[in-house]
Amino acid sequence: MNTGRIVRLAERDRAEVHFLLDGERRSALADDTVLTAVLASGHALRSSEFGPEPRAGFCLMGACQDCWVWQEEG
Repeated sequence: MNTGRIVRLAERDRAEVHFLLDGERRSALADDTVLTAVLASGHALRSSEFGPEPRAGFCLMGACQDCWVWQEEG
C-alpha cells in the first residue's frame, strides 16, 4: 500500500462509510469526494509516467485525466 496523500487534521460529526478499492475494504467519511476517500485511505492514484513515483492527482477537481476512476460496472 502506498502512503496516503491527504491527512485529516480534525473531523467531527460525519459518519464513517466503507468502500472497496481494488478488492480491499477502505474507510472514508460521509460526503467525501471519491478522490478524497481514495487519497485519505492511503492509496496513490497511479504511478508517474516518468518514473516509479506515486501520483496524487494533478488538478484535484476532475478537470484532467489524473484522477479518473473506473467503476466495476464500467
